[in-house]
Amino acid sequence: MTDRDLNHLHPTFKPLCEAFIKQCKDDGIEVIITCTHRSNEEQNALYALGRTIKGKKFTNAKGGQSKHNFTIDGKPAAKAFDFVIIDPVTDKPVWRTSDIRWTLAVAIGKELGLTSGADWKTLKDFGHMEIA
Repeated sequence: MTDRDLNHLHPTFKPLCEAFIKQCKDDGIEVIITCTHRSNEEQNALYALGRTIKGKKFTNAKGGQSKHNFTIDGKPAAKAFDFVIIDPVTDKPVWRTSDIRWTLAVAIGKELGLTSGADWKTLKDFGHMEIA
């Protein structure tokens, strides 16, 4: 099950996520967080896609290798979040990363000091932000 709880972000990372959401909104870009913490089992299932399970490769990180998997004393404390842009007219997700709002949202994250999956050399993930 996808975890979207901002309280499952690392204590030093949660304020950055909240600042990202606010700055996007202030700039007229509506975003929702689609994933915060992910268990190692969930991560391994995503890693299997395109490898041992039919489908398109989703990630290069196995369980325990993703910043989504981070914990403190066994409790979720992700150092990454995923997001999607919501079109204010249709109230539906905008998945086309060629939409200028994606470029602007990524820039906002970078201004906050976050690292963007849009900059990865393989399996680019425009909707992924993590602590640098």
